[in-house]
Amino acid sequence: VAHDYQKHSGAIPLPMTLSVMLGKRLPKHHEIEQVRLYSDYPFPWQKDGGPQDEFEREALQYLRQRPNEPYFRFEEQQEHRVIRYAIADVMHDSCVDCHNQQVENTKNDWNVGDVRGVLEVTQSLDEVTREMHQLLAGTFALLVGLLGAGLGGVAFVIGHLRQSARNLEQHVRQRTQQLQDREENIRLMVEGALDAVIVMDSQGCISEWNPRAEKMFGWSKQEVLGVLLSMTIIPLAQRKAHEQGLQRYLAAGGGSMLNQRVVVNALHRAGHEFPVELSIQGIQIKGTAYFTAFVRDITERLAIERELQVHQTHLQNLVEEQTHAMREAKEAAEQANQSKSIFLANMTHELRTPMHAILSFNAMVQDRLETAPREKIQHYLRRIGESAKRLLGLLNDLLDLSKFEAGKMTLNLRETDLKAIVQDVLNECELLISDKELMVEFHSPEQAVILVCDHEKIGRVVLNLLSNAIKFTPNHTTITIAIQPAPVPVGRRRTDRATRPGVFLTVRDEGIGIPEEELEVVFDKFVQSSKSKTGAGGTGLGLAICQEIIQAHGGRIWAENYSGGGASFTFLLPSQPPEWIKTVKEGCDEHSSTHVAAR
Repeated sequence: VAHDYQKHSGAIPLPMTLSVMLGKRLPKHHEIEQVRLYSDYPFPWQKDGGPQDEFEREALQYLRQRPNEPYFRFEEQQEHRVIRYAIADVMHDSCVDCHNQQVENTKNDWNVGDVRGVLEVTQSLDEVTREMHQLLAGTFALLVGLLGAGLGGVAFVIGHLRQSARNLEQHVRQRTQQLQDREENIRLMVEGALDAVIVMDSQGCISEWNPRAEKMFGWSKQEVLGVLLSMTIIPLAQRKAHEQGLQRYLAAGGGSMLNQRVVVNALHRAGHEFPVELSIQGIQIKGTAYFTAFVRDITERLAIERELQVHQTHLQNLVEEQTHAMREAKEAAEQANQSKSIFLANMTHELRTPMHAILSFNAMVQDRLETAPREKIQHYLRRIGESAKRLLGLLNDLLDLSKFEAGKMTLNLRETDLKAIVQDVLNECELLISDKELMVEFHSPEQAVILVCDHEKIGRVVLNLLSNAIKFTPNHTTITIAIQPAPVPVGRRRTDRATRPGVFLTVRDEGIGIPEEELEVVFDKFVQSSKSKTGAGGTGLGLAICQEIIQAHGGRIWAENYSGGGASFTFLLPSQPPEWIKTVKEGCDEHSSTHVAAR
């Protein structure tokens, strides 16, 4: 089986070739104008095997969708009226393998039921009319001869012809109305769509533009029909990519943006860009490529999404902050509970030690009062006094702490020489310093360092700082005390820039130091440095009381470490009480000293 069967012995023509040959011979022997067999995929040796005019293209498209229905039309050809009648050439089981194995074919993936081509017959209606006239003439003669019998036959024929004409006319009207209704429905759907609907032809020109597109882009339909799409709604930066994509589709039949939703920027007539969601469908109408774009303005949606993201982030931050705050509060509560437990244990020990000493030495005095030398008895009594003072100091710390928490601490303000306070404390600690063979260096101005303060309470601060330095400084090392003038901020906020005269006092030791993370918390109530928990004693109240006293005077206190070892404690006091202390002092009796409630 071959198309060039004449060149091969014993070969027969292809069915397609045979059909074409018959189509060429039939008009010579019958009253047929033309018989054609054509296809979208003609054989290479058939130069006119494809559709040649509009009817043939429409027939191919129609029969591909309705292969079981004929397609026909009446036309005028060379002043003759003809009917063009076409039916589908459908692939059968016996045809598929043969066609798919022909290497010359332009299509080799045929399936059963595919429309291979169209068989068209063109019949002249002039000959039909002439035959009809002859038939009518014969019929008339017969009617004249047969009279009444003929009249009945003529009436029947005419009625049948009229009924056929009416049926054909009604079918045409129904078909026309269906097409009109379908077109109207499509028009209403496009015009009423919430999205912009834009149709572009293969040249990139706009052929459809619905009302939503007019509102979205600012161009009326009359202004954009026939205009290049790239010159209206596509931003300048994207026009080259748009043109390249169109050319790729026309050349290869595909594109990266077809049949999917993408987010791009569109251009408004006013010149501003805005985000849109775009979906493009490619279609073929009468062999011409068209593109339908569905466009949705997502400016508001993106704004809502961004706002939701901001709220979500804010909510996450709030949750994290609350979680962190709750964790810190829990840790602080646990730390406070632990600190109080340690404080109670330390306080019990600190109270028991001097009380035990008092009771022990008192028993010794009672037992040996008559026999022991006077000096020994005096030694016992002195130890009893020292333990009692220590016990009294602990009780005073507890009382002062309760006063601080109740806001009832009072200051006995008067002019005081800070150098004299330090000297008194050094004299009081002379025995402790001597026992550890420590050296104390005291640096201060030559003249007196006068400030208005509570002499006793500032003395307690200096004593506490020096006692800690002695306690945690190794034997045979040095403790340094330094006093120097310094400005003090007037306000109570860190942003305040105004200052007043003041003084620094620093106590530096060469001891174990303080961990960096504990430099601030050592001033909290019941807290001791982790490095100081070595059995050296202490209740964890001393530095907290020092801070309360210094802050009540309008000053501040802090701790620092030295790289060479040891730590320093420094407090800064104004030479004169701050204004907020003076306001409390008004109305009090003016004597050499004034009692002021510290807030």
